[in-house]
This record gives sequence, structure tokens and C-alpha cells, in this order.
Amino acid sequence: MKPVKVINGFRPLPPPPTIAIRDDAAFLARLDPRIRHPYPPSPPSENARSKDELMAELAREMAAGTFRLRAPARSPAFLLPSRPRGYCLPGFPDGRTSLWVDPGIPAQHGDFVLVKFTDQALQRIAQSSFHDLKWVQTYVVGNQVSNLAIKWLVAVDGRYQLVTLDATYEINSAQVLGVVRFAAIDGRPAYGCSCNFVWRFVIWLTFRAWQLGDFFRRRAWGR
Repeated sequence: MKPVKVINGFRPLPPPPTIAIRDDAAFLARLDPRIRHPYPPSPPSENARSKDELMAELAREMAAGTFRLRAPARSPAFLLPSRPRGYCLPGFPDGRTSLWVDPGIPAQHGDFVLVKFTDQALQRIAQSSFHDLKWVQTYVVGNQVSNLAIKWLVAVDGRYQLVTLDATYEINSAQVLGVVRFAAIDGRPAYGCSCNFVWRFVIWLTFRAWQLGDFFRRRAWGR
């Protein structure tokens, strides 16, 4: 029998022919019909810096606490909640970040955006990442992967790209559904966002409810 190769102490899962896609975008569309016909991003601006330079600057601002959203909202009212998963963006720690998205304004260079990946793009991502146990534990639930994600929209060489710490996606691999306009870390407003006491309490309760949901999800899937 051929021995199984062990990587970093783990036996990687074999990549499946296909992986099921969970259409979370359809659920959001029931909450806010604007998701069905989102604004396209504004025309990209000219930018002489590379993706790596832009990401390095973003990471420095996040670490220094000086980063601010381009158009922070005064509260999450009338915005769509989003819970980013994973470790691909600086400043958005997995399990501690709560975001709210506005589908009513066009995205611009430097915005964090909610995107819906095409089925073909998501299959390619899954096929290339399924050997990574950390990726599987983070994104795969019951052999399903959500078609929604939070990415950083940047203009490079006159065209938009969706950028993360370890990957870059062409803009035609996903549809931009909205712009992140409110952010909270550990249930507290962050990145230039502020609100009154009532909304702070609602945000904290929402964060705790999401944490409780994460606990039962891990219990259900033995993680």
C-alpha cells in the first residue's frame, strides 16, 4: 500500500471533484433586494503603486490604529451584517470581526467590499486550497463553501483587483455587492466608526450571539 504523505503533522484531505456552494447571496437578497442589482464600482483611478506596496501600507495603518474606512456610517442602521471568516485580510481577526455593508453606494479604490464569487471561481479556489487543513476548517462546513467573502478592492494599472494577504482575484471572478461602511472588533466600533450607546449595546449583543453560534457550529462539526 502506498504511504500517505503527511504535511505539517496532518494528513491532507484529497481534493474532491467538486465542492458544494452555499448560496448565501440569495439569503441576503431576501433581506435587502438591492443585492440583486448592486451598483458597479466607480471607474478605477490611476495608481502607480503595486498591490504589494498597497497591502504593506494597509497593514501598517491597521497595526498603528490609524486606518479609517472611506465612508464610515454613523450606525449599522439599514446596512447588511456580514461576518468575515478567515485570515486573509489584516486587521479583521477571525471570529472577532463584525462588519456591515451598504449595497446602495458604488465601491471605490481602497474600499473593503462584499463580493459574490462566481461558481467557476469558487470551484477553482476550493480545488487549489482543499489540501490545506486550516483552510478546510475555516471555510468548509458540511462540504459546503459560501459564495460570499469580504475582499479589498484596489486599482492596479488602471483596473480593479480583489486583493488579500495571500491572493489576488480578477474583478470578473466575483460581483461586488456592497461597501463595508461599519466595522466592529470584539463588539466595539473600529476604523473610524462611532455610534450612540444604544447601537453600541446592539453591536455587542450581535457579536455575542455570533460567538454563541460559532460555538454550536464547532460542536456540531466536531471542531
